[in-house]
Amino acid sequence: MQILLSSNVKRVVSFTSVMMVLASFVVAVIGYSTSMVRAEVKTLNAFLIAAEDVQPNFEESLRLYTENTELAIGFVHSLRPSSKAEYIEFISAVESIGQSLNLSLDLESLSDASNVAGETLDYKVDFFGGEKDLDEFLKALEALPYYIRIDKISFRTIEFALSGHDADLPNISLNLKLYVK
Repeated sequence: MQILLSSNVKRVVSFTSVMMVLASFVVAVIGYSTSMVRAEVKTLNAFLIAAEDVQPNFEESLRLYTENTELAIGFVHSLRPSSKAEYIEFISAVESIGQSLNLSLDLESLSDASNVAGETLDYKVDFFGGEKDLDEFLKALEALPYYIRIDKISFRTIEFALSGHDADLPNISLNLKLYVK
């Protein structure tokens, strides 16, 4: 019976040893996982502390951005005429540019000012001149207190314009859009 008991003891010792090795492995894995979770929690806490400082800065930046945007929108809105009298002032301003630059302008409205369906009034400006005249005219247009877009510029050099049978026709043509309210 001693032999039988001894083999039972050996089995118990073997089983206990295997269980201890397995338990040690499980404890090591759980310990490693716990330390990784603890490190991640520490990183997230540092991020949350930093985020508390960022939130007020973000809100301040957003406020500053929207203030400037509202000012810009207000400025652009002020450049858009809203009445027939203001449309006529624009036409007069363009004609004054022509007179000051000694250009004979032909200004034609491509849209009906009494029935403004869109947000723009379209004009065509034709004149005879050189590159310098075109450059000065464009700079003067840019200086006007109106929101204008030039859709099309057609330019033929003076030499080419004078060499053809249409020498008396304008060699510069612009299509303008005046943005209105």
